[in-house]
Amino acid sequence: MNRGAALFLCLMLSGCGTAAPETAEQTAEKPVYSLTQGTLDLSFFVNPVAPAETAPPSENPLYHTQITSADGVILAKLQNGEWNVTEEGESCRGFLESIFPDAIVGPEITNVLRISMEKEEQCAQILQKAGIEGCVIVSDPQGQIDMICNNPPDVNYAAAQNFNGSTAKILISAAMLDHGTEEQYDDPGFYDPGWHRYYNHDTTVPYAAAVTRSLKDAFTVSSNAYFMHAACELLTHGEMKETYNRYFGYNVFGSAQSGYYYPGDWMQIPQPDWDSIADSTFERGKSAIGLSDQVMITPLYLNAVTMAIASDGMYQMNVRQDSAVRKLTEAQAIPEEMKQRLWENMDSCAAYTNKNIFSSMKDDGYQFYIKTGTADTHYGENNEKYLKRLLLTGFLTKDGQPVKIITMYCHNGAVTSFGSGSGMAQYYKEIAQLMLE
Repeated sequence: MNRGAALFLCLMLSGCGTAAPETAEQTAEKPVYSLTQGTLDLSFFVNPVAPAETAPPSENPLYHTQITSADGVILAKLQNGEWNVTEEGESCRGFLESIFPDAIVGPEITNVLRISMEKEEQCAQILQKAGIEGCVIVSDPQGQIDMICNNPPDVNYAAAQNFNGSTAKILISAAMLDHGTEEQYDDPGFYDPGWHRYYNHDTTVPYAAAVTRSLKDAFTVSSNAYFMHAACELLTHGEMKETYNRYFGYNVFGSAQSGYYYPGDWMQIPQPDWDSIADSTFERGKSAIGLSDQVMITPLYLNAVTMAIASDGMYQMNVRQDSAVRKLTEAQAIPEEMKQRLWENMDSCAAYTNKNIFSSMKDDGYQFYIKTGTADTHYGENNEKYLKRLLLTGFLTKDGQPVKIITMYCHNGAVTSFGSGSGMAQYYKEIAQLMLE
């Protein structure tokens, strides 16, 4: 820096050099200013300034979208971009919330369900009378859903994965017939797939002498030992998967990475990954009696499996009134001989579990085909809490032709007086009669 620049910088900072003397004008007395008398108006700083009024936005026609029942009851409305359940829709809130994400939205669109709210309310009364916390699903032989009733209504038991108890014996019976396994078995009353001994429901000790059982007999009395033996010793993991995929679309839709599902209107029914138990004989044995927590299924899917046995194949589960019937080409129809064997097993089970109730409609040409299920489980920090889940799935025929597939699930069986799935027979029959009206 040159000498001139340094001197200039020093003067500018006024801390360097000598200040110039004040002039006469500068030494004269400076005026003092004061506020004018009165109150100073500061309202501009404290009072909000109202914006100019603008015209209200025009109503978006998308907000007119609704979901209604088959009998015209409005169950939910799309308002301000959000679904709001109506007072009438509260009776099926859990189910409605499962279909909101995929409900069709557009100007003046009304999504009409196949479900009748009148019958829905009557079904709810049956469940409440019985003290059942759970659900009922009713469909026709082509997958059209006529009823999804949850109690309480804000819990969607129908679409939640759960233990399916001995109704799993429908699946493994199909696998045995499909692969031609040995059907005779000397049942000792228990089976140990590893880590734990599982007894048949009629005993807590081994039988005094083994009971020779056929597939039909084992299915009828729901022998745990018979079907665990089949899953662990007669069938491989791959053979079971092959049957489940071939006839029931078990792990056909989706992938292990993205998740498996079963097709459904406004819902993708969640499916377990069968390969998750590929290396566990213990879990495969438990799956045969519906007690593996790694391959739990939903009551909705159980209804679809039952429908495949009643009907001519697998169908998409539809809940919309305008949905066309769609037979799933990804799954094969069960061969006629094999289907006949499964019908015989379910007919025998209906007669064994509650003959008086399930035969009471025969004079009108109706016949029940049934499988019961009980899943005893414990939970809590020390497994101190007991939960008994009860199931009843089957179909009703009229003059030999299937008309209704009905699946009933009781989540709180431990606190009811049913004892087993067959204890729900009277209520199951009442629901069948309701749906036939």
